Amino acid sequence: MEEMTEFIIGVLIIFIIVLIVRLKKEKKKSEEKNANRETYQEIISQYYPYHKKYLLTKNEYYFYRKLKEVTEPLKLQILAKIRLADLIEVNKGIESKQWGIYFGKIKAKHIDFAIADDMKVIALIELDDNTHNRTDRQERDIFVNDVLAQTGYTLIRTYGDIQQIKQFLETREHYMNINNEFEEKCNEVKM
Repeated sequence: MEEMTEFIIGVLIIFIIVLIVRLKKEKKKSEEKNANRETYQEIISQYYPYHKKYLLTKNEYYFYRKLKEVTEPLKLQILAKIRLADLIEVNKGIESKQWGIYFGKIKAKHIDFAIADDMKVIALIELDDNTHNRTDRQERDIFVNDVLAQTGYTLIRTYGDIQQIKQFLETREHYMNINNEFEEKCNEVKM
């Protein structure tokens, strides 16, 4: 019986030793794999030195939430951070070098928000802050104001006053209702 007990203890000791050796090997493999993954990430980040960021700043997001309360009942969409070059384009027929200069003025600028009705832009919104007091920002703002007015867009500049937007939308709704009533009366007369 004593021999049997010694044999069982011996087998258990060997089993435990084998288990420890295996666990150490697996741990080492896992550490090597993690080291390789970290090295890969380091290499990739050298070629692609970018990181994810939020689409809107805290101030823009706060304004977006207020704007959403106004636009949802009217079934209007809110678009954010729209490139100027997605709203307007350089006229055709302009010599290529000049075209490049004009396009350069709009390609990297964006508008904070657009309100759209079935993806047709009805108003653009610039959420201004203290940075708009800087000379370079004022020059940019003048350019944006002028080019959007010239191309027929309504631009609303605000420091976050949602009432300004409400008033614009209420006036628009009022005129749309008048226009719809007028069209209905015209259709009645045609019949």
